[in-house]
Amino acid sequence: MRKTVIFVLVILCLAACTRYHQIQIQFPNGNSINVLVADSYKKQEFAWQQQRAPFQTGVLFVFTREEEQAYYRKNTLLDLDVVFLDNNQRITAMHTNVPHREKYTIDAEIPFAFATAKYLLELPAGTINKQQLSVGKTLLFSLPS
Repeated sequence: MRKTVIFVLVILCLAACTRYHQIQIQFPNGNSINVLVADSYKKQEFAWQQQRAPFQTGVLFVFTREEEQAYYRKNTLLDLDVVFLDNNQRITAMHTNVPHREKYTIDAEIPFAFATAKYLLELPAGTINKQQLSVGKTLLFSLPS
């Protein structure tokens, strides 16, 4: 029990010490959303722990280069929309209403998705339809230096 408590405290400390930039992403229809930028493995691992309820923002995962990326989410509390973007911030693939999966979900039941991308954008479920996103459309954003 004591080891578990120490482990949880270490994880919480690591998450709290990780600083996330927040940027605004503009959709083609002119609407925008604020997102956290997860531009390192450590930030990607703890990104959802930084969210506050109700969930009103997204997370932009930034990869080192454009290549085939895998989407695999376990331990999520919310249903999500997932958008893959290329180097030019153009949508290459999308998945709507990806169901949440709890910690003890067996791997065979966890959603997988693959697409060529430089960025992966996770949004609240329903955002893709609400913002009328489609493959080929471009999102606008600037990353912090």
